[in-house]
Amino acid sequence: MLTAQGRVEHYPDAPQPPWIVFPHTEPGELAPHVRQGVAEPWFDREWRPFWTSLTPIQRDLYLDGWQASPEWREAIAFVFESFSELDVDQDAKESEEYLRANSSHPKRCSLLNRLFKR
Repeated sequence: MLTAQGRVEHYPDAPQPPWIVFPHTEPGELAPHVRQGVAEPWFDREWRPFWTSLTPIQRDLYLDGWQASPEWREAIAFVFESFSELDVDQDAKESEEYLRANSSHPKRCSLLNRLFKR
């Protein structure tokens, strides 16, 4: 059951599920998003630690609370419960390197900010 704040009442500090955080990602596209680009750090820092800390029953309750579709349930099970060749520690290390490399670049002002000198 979702609370007014958009959280599952059994897991108030839990991250939102991937289909909420990345609304344009289809269940069949989950595997590539987990291992590359801007989504990878979120999966490594937020989702994977949370998901692996749950028991199978807790996982079902979480997915029930967010009304996960059968396609999302299957994608999550495949990617996070069946990926035996994934080296989680190495993947997390690569994510940290990616974040370090990309956070050192100064952010440019948006066009609107430059036009209106905010």
